[in-house]
Amino acid sequence: MICAASVSTKIFATGQHAETSRFDRDPMQRSAALSSSSSLQVFVAALCLAVALAPTATADRRLQQTLQAPAPSPLSDLDFLVINGPADAPGPSVAASGPIENVSTTSVIPVDFPSTSDTDQMNFALNLEYLMAEFYSCAVTGKGVNSTIRGGGPASIGCQQANLTNATASIAVELADNEVKHILALREQLGSAAIPMPEVNVGSAFSAAAQIAFQNGGGVSESFSPYADDLSFLLGAFMLEEPTGFTYYEGAIQGISNRSTLIVIAKILGVEAAQSAALRTELYQNMNNVTKYGSKTVSQVVNNFGALRGLLGAGTGQGLTFNYDGVIGANLIAADGAGLAFARNPAQVEGIVLLGRGSTGGFFPNGLNGNLTKTINNGDNSAISA
Repeated sequence: MICAASVSTKIFATGQHAETSRFDRDPMQRSAALSSSSSLQVFVAALCLAVALAPTATADRRLQQTLQAPAPSPLSDLDFLVINGPADAPGPSVAASGPIENVSTTSVIPVDFPSTSDTDQMNFALNLEYLMAEFYSCAVTGKGVNSTIRGGGPASIGCQQANLTNATASIAVELADNEVKHILALREQLGSAAIPMPEVNVGSAFSAAAQIAFQNGGGVSESFSPYADDLSFLLGAFMLEEPTGFTYYEGAIQGISNRSTLIVIAKILGVEAAQSAALRTELYQNMNNVTKYGSKTVSQVVNNFGALRGLLGAGTGQGLTFNYDGVIGANLIAADGAGLAFARNPAQVEGIVLLGRGSTGGFFPNGLNGNLTKTINNGDNSAISA
C-alpha cells in the first residue's frame, strides 16, 4: 500500500493529478507542495527498496548456510539396503500378437475401479511399491531392501547395481528413498493386514518386456538391461513408473472410503506424479540421443515402451512430445486431452507388470500378493493412454 501510494504522490507532484490545478494560481504554494512531495517520494522509495530486498537478503543467508553445511552422503543414509539378490533367472516366455498401436494424443474416459475394501486397494499398491523400491535400490547399490521392509518376503531376482554417472545415481537415490518411504506409509496404515513382498524380478523381466516392445516396434537384437548405463536406467524406470505409480493411485482414489487412507494415497499420488514428470524431463532432454538398442533414439524407445504398456494393459502410450493444436511441444506431464491425470484399474496394471494376461509372470513370477487381482474386475480396459 505504501509503495502504491508513492506512485500517486509522484503523479500529484508532477502536476498530472487533478488537484494540481489549484496550485497554478499560487506559485509559492505550488513550490512548497513540490518540495514536500519530493521528500516524501525519497522516503517512500527507500522504504520500498528495503522491503523488496528483505526476502533476497534472507534467501542469500539461507543459500550461504546451505553451501557452508557439510555435504550429505546419500548412500550411507540408505540404511534399508542390505543384501544382494540371487542370480538372475531366465525370463518368462511371453507371446505378443498384433502390432503395437501408435502414440495416442486423444482424451480418455474414466476407468471402472473394482468395489472393494481400502485394505485390498492399499495392499495392491504395496505390491507395486515393493517392485519399484527393489528396482531403484538395486540400481543404486546392487542390494535390495532389507527383510524388515520386505515384510519377511523373499529377496528379488536379478538385482544388480547400475552403471550410472553421479548425476543419474543421485536421481536413483531419491527415487529409491521415496519408494521405501511409500512402503512404510502403506504398512503403517495397514498394520498387521500388510502383505509381505512377493517375489519380484528386477532383472530378466525388463529384457522380456523390451523384447515384446522392440519386436512390435521394428525389431532389436540387443538385450535390454536397465542397469547398463544412464539412458537404460531412465528408460527402464519410465517403463514401469507411470503404470505402477500415479495412474494406479489415480484410479484407486475413486474407491477409497476411509479419510485417513485417502490422505495417504493422495500424498503418495503427488510424489509418484512428480517422479514421472522428472523421468520424462530427463528423457526429453536426451530424446535425440542414440541408444545401444538397434540404433533407436531415446524418443523411439520411449514410444515403444509406451505402446507396450498400451498393448499389455489396454489403450496406448504417450511419447515425449505432443501435438498441441498443430504445434509440437514437450510432453513432460502425462495427461489426457482435458489436462487431467490418467487412471488405471488393477486389471490394467497387472496386464503390464505380468507381461500378459495370466496371473503370474513378468515382474511378479509368482503373481501379486493380496486379494485385489484382475480376476475380481476386468473393468473397461479400452481408454488408457499413459
